[in-house]
Amino acid sequence: EALCQARSLFARALETPGGLRIETIHAFCSRILHRFPMEAGVPPAFSEIEEDEATELWRLAVRETLLEAESKMPSALDTLALACGGHGARAGMDRLRAHGHEVLGFAEAHKGDFGAMRTRICKAVDAPDMTEAEIIMKAMGADFPREALKAVLPVLKTNGKRDDMNTARAIAAALNAPSPEEAWKAYTAAFFRQDGDLRKSLYNKASASDLRIVELFATRDEAGEGTEVTRIRQVAQDLKAVRAAENTLALLQVGLPALRRFQALKAGRAALDFDDLIIRTSALLSDAGMAQWVLYKLDGGLTHVLLDEAQDTAPEQWRLINALTEEFFAGIGRQSEQALRTLFVVGDEKQSIYSFQGADPEKFLTERRAFEARTRTATGRAELPEMAMSFRSSPEILTFVDTVFDTDAFDGYPFLVSADPGADLLRHTAYRSAQPGCVEFWPLRTPEPDPADDPWDAPLDAIREGAPKARLARQIASRIRAMIDQGETVWDTGTDGQPCRRPLRPEDFLILVRRRTGGLFDAIISSLKREGLPVAGADRLVLRDHIGVQDCLNLIRFVLLPEDDLTLAEILRGPFCDLVDDDNNLFPLAHDRKGESLWSRLQAAADPVFSKSQAFLAALQSRANLPAFEFLTAVLETADSSGRTGWDRLLSRLGLPARDPIEALIARALAHDSAGPASLQTFLAAMETNAGDIKRDLAAPESEIRVMTVHGAKGLQAPVVILPDTTSAVKPGRPGLFWIGGTPVWAATKKADTRNTELARAAASDRDLREHARLLYVALTRAEDRLIICGAWNGKMTNGRADLSWHALCEAALDRLAPCEEEADTPRLYGEPPAPAPAASAPATPPAQPDWLWQPAPAPAAASARN
Repeated sequence: EALCQARSLFARALETPGGLRIETIHAFCSRILHRFPMEAGVPPAFSEIEEDEATELWRLAVRETLLEAESKMPSALDTLALACGGHGARAGMDRLRAHGHEVLGFAEAHKGDFGAMRTRICKAVDAPDMTEAEIIMKAMGADFPREALKAVLPVLKTNGKRDDMNTARAIAAALNAPSPEEAWKAYTAAFFRQDGDLRKSLYNKASASDLRIVELFATRDEAGEGTEVTRIRQVAQDLKAVRAAENTLALLQVGLPALRRFQALKAGRAALDFDDLIIRTSALLSDAGMAQWVLYKLDGGLTHVLLDEAQDTAPEQWRLINALTEEFFAGIGRQSEQALRTLFVVGDEKQSIYSFQGADPEKFLTERRAFEARTRTATGRAELPEMAMSFRSSPEILTFVDTVFDTDAFDGYPFLVSADPGADLLRHTAYRSAQPGCVEFWPLRTPEPDPADDPWDAPLDAIREGAPKARLARQIASRIRAMIDQGETVWDTGTDGQPCRRPLRPEDFLILVRRRTGGLFDAIISSLKREGLPVAGADRLVLRDHIGVQDCLNLIRFVLLPEDDLTLAEILRGPFCDLVDDDNNLFPLAHDRKGESLWSRLQAAADPVFSKSQAFLAALQSRANLPAFEFLTAVLETADSSGRTGWDRLLSRLGLPARDPIEALIARALAHDSAGPASLQTFLAAMETNAGDIKRDLAAPESEIRVMTVHGAKGLQAPVVILPDTTSAVKPGRPGLFWIGGTPVWAATKKADTRNTELARAAASDRDLREHARLLYVALTRAEDRLIICGAWNGKMTNGRADLSWHALCEAALDRLAPCEEEADTPRLYGEPPAPAPAASAPATPPAQPDWLWQPAPAPAAASARN
């Protein structure tokens, strides 16, 4: 009966009036807002803008605001610029944008009164109601123990020890300083190191016999703390708190107009960005005046809600979901009697890796508990099935994953800051229990000595051939080549539907890195190509960074400024002119010009070798007034005297992978020309300001090895997964702007931290550590049959890796599973070693299905797996 019902579900779904709604939360919000624009306060025909366009509008708003602030509030702008250090005021403004709606709400709650906002901020950071000058004047005036310091000064000078002399010099300078500010600066040099931490000792042990010195300068590492140490530490904290309050206020004074201007620019275009969609819809469904009407209209059409990937849902999105489904549990407002309505939430807090997009796994578990409580109250029961069985990975991989994240090896629950009772204990069950796999661990290889000097013509951004990352990349490529050539095997499903082994193919390999920058990502792709292995290339590419795109943009730069010698030299050596013989081509043109431009020298050159280049560049100048799309199309489609087009020259030099980014450049040019007045100058400026990314879908392997980030591999899998980027430390986020008791506080660096922001930064670091573990969990569980863990020696770390690096965590787990008595410098295996494909494979019997799957009758293994 249950099987028949399951088979009828698809037909029933097709017959649902209007069809099933399967969409992202943003698409759902867009649909709701288009249906109720007046109630939501949005333009009826609003458009949705992508992140690139929203960023461009934000930059325009910041530019206009900073120009206005320079004349109207120069003091606040100076404070903001100084607080940002060498990054300029824009850095603080960009941090503010990430919390734009919350900051606007904070300002609205205080009716735009900066005095009230300052009072609230000072309370959040425990700042005294004084200015910095007043605090210093009091500290070095009325509170300064001048007589006591004069009494101990001769004793400190007499000992002649380093610590004593440092303190003595500071005291003498403070006593004789012409102003309180100079006295404070000189005096505190004895108390604090350059990094801002308190010195371990302010006097030598020989001075400890003088109790006056001990009472004044004993540090916290000793039995007690001296009165001056306590006082100076408190004054320093007060100064930090006041500075944090002033910096935050300056950020708000300059930033709030930018946020309002940003909103106005979007309103002028009747546009909403992704954040606006969520905020406006959530407000619509929560507003006391409109929510009941909107929910009444929606209520009759909503019976079941399925929320997938719920662990990546942001708090504001949860607010939206709760408002949408509140009546599911109350039953108020139903238009007609109907079946029980359901909220089906699917998520795994261990796979929450998008905190930079607002994902909050703690919020996910909080909502899970609330959902369970509301459901039990409304219906008396709540279904919370355990999903411990994995249909993807082999038993050895799952056992290894469980061991890596054993709670005994972590300080608490490895995936969340708080050990929540609703968090799943990590114990997987392998559906493929009869299909053994293997975990392979490569110990770190010590780096080779660097050569004394680099070649003069070595690229500045290239890693050395002997660098650890380059060596690891070559080792990975040769290992893959050997695995394929030797016929090592992985599991597959045979023609009879039963598991069998087959030889490895290139598409079976998935190489995951933490980030695309740093050299390892590019080194791996280059090494794979040198081994003759098919590789899919980068999964994401900054358009402007591709060499073929640079060749095309150089043509525009030359037309706009022919006297740019470097650009012209790049064109001459590039694929369009192909003058690659430096000794006989470029050097004769460039040498001994005596101020003459390279373009003038080229025009006057009589050597026939330059004739094609002269004609090509002259043709470029004749198209200088064309829009960018027409200009690039003419360059790429027009054939020269030999019959070769620009496409032919580019692809013959750079290969077929260059087609996609260059086509993306042409599409960008067409979009730019269609958006407004078109010129080569404006297009080049737009490309240099915001180049945009090319995202390639590598979900389905196409006979190529895939190299991508762990974030990009979310939801993917492969028979063999290689993790080479494993030795770095936890990558900290960039909080900067903290929320303390609902109040924004800006502390750009650790040196600027108050006690409260220091606690907030520590909490953020703890969350970063947990996300570091969750990202590793996602990476490890992408593997089906084989998992290879390796890493490049990190010269910044003591043993070539950070203590909590992925490499260290995985080695510790392997030591618990398969202890090694002595340090090994060869790969270590856990599980069944790889074997060539057998002549005939006996089918393995899969285990019985778990209890929570429907089992009305015995079924073939293949059919069970599909169910």
